[in-house]
Amino acid sequence: MSTLEELLDEMYSDERFMNKKSIQPKVYSDEPIIKRASAMKNYAPPKIAEMRALAEGHGVNWTSPRLFVRQGRLMADYEDDCPYRGGFFRYYPTYQLMSDEQLRGYFTWRAGVRRGRVEYIPLSFVFVYIYELLNLIGVGSPQEGYEKLVWFRDAYAPFDGSVEHYLKDWLVDFVAYYGLDPTLIRDEESLSPYRHYTVLSRWKTHTQEALFAAVCGLSSYNIEKSKFYKAFPEDTKAVLCRVFADFSQHHADRCKNSLCERLFGKVHTLPYTMFASAVVPFDREKPDCEYEIFPCYGYACRNGVWYRTRLDRSPAKNRKLGELVRDVDAILRERCGFDAPLKRTDATKVFTGIVNNAFDEWQAEKKRRAAAVIRIDVSKLDAIRSDASETREKLMTQEERDDEGGNAARRLAPLESGNTESEVGSRKPKVSQAGSESGLMEIEGQGSLFDPGFAPSEETASPLEGPKREAAAAPDAPNQGGLPLDETERRVLRAVLDGGDCAAAAGSGGRMLSVVIDSVNDKLYDLFGDAVIFDGSDGPAVYEEYEEEIKERIGT
Repeated sequence: MSTLEELLDEMYSDERFMNKKSIQPKVYSDEPIIKRASAMKNYAPPKIAEMRALAEGHGVNWTSPRLFVRQGRLMADYEDDCPYRGGFFRYYPTYQLMSDEQLRGYFTWRAGVRRGRVEYIPLSFVFVYIYELLNLIGVGSPQEGYEKLVWFRDAYAPFDGSVEHYLKDWLVDFVAYYGLDPTLIRDEESLSPYRHYTVLSRWKTHTQEALFAAVCGLSSYNIEKSKFYKAFPEDTKAVLCRVFADFSQHHADRCKNSLCERLFGKVHTLPYTMFASAVVPFDREKPDCEYEIFPCYGYACRNGVWYRTRLDRSPAKNRKLGELVRDVDAILRERCGFDAPLKRTDATKVFTGIVNNAFDEWQAEKKRRAAAVIRIDVSKLDAIRSDASETREKLMTQEERDDEGGNAARRLAPLESGNTESEVGSRKPKVSQAGSESGLMEIEGQGSLFDPGFAPSEETASPLEGPKREAAAAPDAPNQGGLPLDETERRVLRAVLDGGDCAAAAGSGGRMLSVVIDSVNDKLYDLFGDAVIFDGSDGPAVYEEYEEEIKERIGT
C-alpha cells in the first residue's frame, strides 16, 4: 500500500474529521443558464431604442425642446417595471440625457405617479415629468394638464420645496399660453400682490374690509401687530381706510400721478419669455392674442412674440405704503392719548391734516351711533297700570276712598281742557336705569374709543389738524324758549326744521355741521331724554315726535 493510501485511510477513520460540515454531502438543483433580457440592467426595450432613433440628425443637441416633445409623444403611454435607485442630475434634463437604466427607472416612477403614488426621486427626473405636462404630453387637454400640475406640486412639496418655486411662474404662464379661465390663478399666492394692488387702485368700488386687507397685504408696516390696533381694531380700520381713500382722492385732484403710481410705479409692457428655464419649444406660429389676469397684470402675443404687462416693481410689502400706515397709527395714538406713543416719519402737513379730518369725521359718526335709542313696550303698560291700581287700593285709607270721586274729577280736568292723551303720548319720557330693568324701555347704544370722556382735549390735539378744526364756540345767547343753545346752534336747528342750508348755517359761525349737530343733541338730551336730530335720507332731520315742541320753544 502506498503512503498516500495510508494517509487517506487514517483520515477517514478519524471521527472528528468526518463530522466537519465542509465534507457533509450536498444536494444540487437545476439552475437557468441565462436570465430574461428584460430583467438585465443593461437591457433596452424596443420602445426606448425607437425613441433614441428619433435623435439621429440632432448631433449632440440633446436638450432640444422639439426633440424632447417628439420623444415624449412617442413615449406618452409607455410604462416599465424596473425601479432605479441611483442618482441623476442635469440642467435642462431630457430623455436623451438619461442612460437606458435611468430611462427605465423614470418610466417606472412615472407610472406610479399617474396612479396617484408619489415617491421621492432625484429632482432632474421630477422636472422631466413637469416638462411633459407643460407640453401636454400624456394629458388630453390644457385643463387636465393644469389640474395635474397643481396636484403634483402639492403632492411633491413635502419631498422638495423647489418644485413649488418654479411652478409658481410656470402655472401662470401655462394658463395664459393655453388661454384657460384666469380665475384659475387669480387666487395664487404669487399673484396676491397684484390682486391687492387692483383693490387699492380701484378703492371706490371695494368694501372697507377688502381695502383694509389690501393695505395690510402690501404694507411693510404690519398694523395688525400694533398695540393700538389690538386695543381698538374697528376704529383703526375705519380711520385707516378713510385716510387711504381721502389721500387717493387728493392725488387724483391735485397731483400728476395717482397715489398707487407714486407708491408702486407705472404699468409697462415688455417682451417676455414664456416658461423660462423649462424645456418648451418656442412656437412662432402662435396666433395673436391678449390675456388679462388683472388690470395691472396680463400677457399678449404678437407675431409669435410674447409680451407681459405688469408694474415696474413688485408691489409686495411696499416701504412707502408702510410709512403712511405707520404715520396713521402714530397720529391716532397722539389724538387719543395712548400710553404707548409711536414716532412718526416725515409726514407732510397735507397728509397729517387728512388723518386728523378722518379721525374727526369717524369720531362724530361713532357719537351719533352711540346715541341712546329708547323704545317703549306699549303692550306692558296695561299690566303696569293694573298692578299700580291694586297696590294703591291696598294702601288707601277709608277717608281717601271717600274722597276718590272728587280727586278723579280733578285728574280728568286737564284732558278736558285740550291736553289730549295723544299729545301727552307724543313726548318721550326720561328714562332711568331702573325703568330699563323693568322691561318697559330698552336702551340701545355702546361705548367706544370715541366716547366724550376719551376724546383728546384741545391742548393735546395735533396742531396740524388743518382748516377743518372746530372754531371756538360763541358764548351762549340768552336762553330763548328754554333751549340752552348758542346762536349758531339755533340757526342750524332752524335750518333743519325749515329744510334750509344746514351747512351754510354752521359755516356762518365758523363750525362744522356734524360738530354743531352733536352739540345740539348733547345740550337737548336733558330736556328730551334722546337725540333730537338724526341723519335722514335727505340730510339732517328732527324726530317727528319732538318737532312741534321744538318749534314752539325756538319760536320758528
